[in-house]
Amino acid sequence: MVVALTSRGGLDNIKRSKFVIAARETNVALINIGRRIGPAAGSELAFLELLDDRRYATAIKTGPKEAFVASSRKPVRGPA
Repeated sequence: MVVALTSRGGLDNIKRSKFVIAARETNVALINIGRRIGPAAGSELAFLELLDDRRYATAIKTGPKEAFVASSRKPVRGPA
């Protein structure tokens, strides 16, 4: 997954504030490493999934948001 992330590019477009919110919504534990953030112990894979747009939360139902992990990154194009 690390190779896929680096070869895909676009990591510099990730907004820290949005990433932190998404991590909280999808139960990814973060730690501060100086001025950077990283995964807490046990959250390494979840951190990579979030960077790779595989971890997400939905808010289409009442109550707390549900978090999911996608098995692929197929973009949605047009109406289904």
